[in-house]
Amino acid sequence: MQTPNRDLFATDSTKLQYRDIAPLLDSPTLDKEFNKRNVAADKAKRQYHILGQLAILLVAMSAIFTIAEALILPEILNNIILKFTAVTMAGIGIALQCYLIATKQKQKWLINRFASERLRSLKFQAFTSAHFAKDIKELQATAQSFIAKELAKLENELNAGLAVLKNFAPNSVLETVKAQNISAKIKPINAVLAKVALQAYTELRVQYQRNFALSELSNFTGRRRIFNSTQDMIYLAAAVFTFISLGAKILGAQTIGINTGWIDFLAVTLFILGATEAIMDNALLEEQSQSRFEQYVRDIEEISSGKNLSKANLPHLILDMERLCLNELDVFCRAAERISYRF
Repeated sequence: MQTPNRDLFATDSTKLQYRDIAPLLDSPTLDKEFNKRNVAADKAKRQYHILGQLAILLVAMSAIFTIAEALILPEILNNIILKFTAVTMAGIGIALQCYLIATKQKQKWLINRFASERLRSLKFQAFTSAHFAKDIKELQATAQSFIAKELAKLENELNAGLAVLKNFAPNSVLETVKAQNISAKIKPINAVLAKVALQAYTELRVQYQRNFALSELSNFTGRRRIFNSTQDMIYLAAAVFTFISLGAKILGAQTIGINTGWIDFLAVTLFILGATEAIMDNALLEEQSQSRFEQYVRDIEEISSGKNLSKANLPHLILDMERLCLNELDVFCRAAERISYRF
């Protein structure tokens, strides 16, 4: 997305278009909390991935140096400065790992991202108020009351720390919306308010999430194609060099005049690079994320199909969409447990 979070922070033209439901578009308390959480999540994620990848690369480089010294260039690489450089790289890599663990960058990222997405959902759950309000004044009071109540609940949930991700159950945080659905009549109290809210919700929540998921899928597809091809080539090359080395040793490398040192070095180096790439891929979770977003797009398209939109009133659409969004967040929470740059 070129402008992230435009669903929460609508442009002036969008606000003008939906001015009849202005209290739903601007929620100072929630918006301020979201900004704080979102900035903290982005900062922690950036540190976790950059420092984690740097740590893996430094340790891999020091390991490759050690192998090179033992197998191919013992005379040239048997230098105290080079050895000190290799040890330093490994030490910095381990220190970076310890820093990430000590400062809990992963936990900060995941908790704040979880909180951000919960806040995003709360803002759009408040759109249900438009079905029951008779005018904009009552809409503002109802929406503010709902958000204040749900923010207090969320604050208590987040007090559990990282355990909040394991304890998260999407249906349990939609109790208010589900109750509103049970009490909702087919016809809203104020048809104009409900119609505008439905249009705004469809554009800012449903369409935005679909476009976001498609954008992520496009990015994943390009990167995954390159990554999978590279990984396959590295593995194949490592297997070929291993086969050649073993074959030469069986035939008697010294007898036939073949020095297997370089072959062994290339084989082991490629395996190290493959393991390094696998660790990074596991931490990024791009393959799992691609599958998640593919299903997410299909589910959104089903909910937003003309047939379903024509039958659903505002509370029904909000319940279906928020349940879908929170289920996607739940899948992310489960996958996050496997994110790691540890050796």
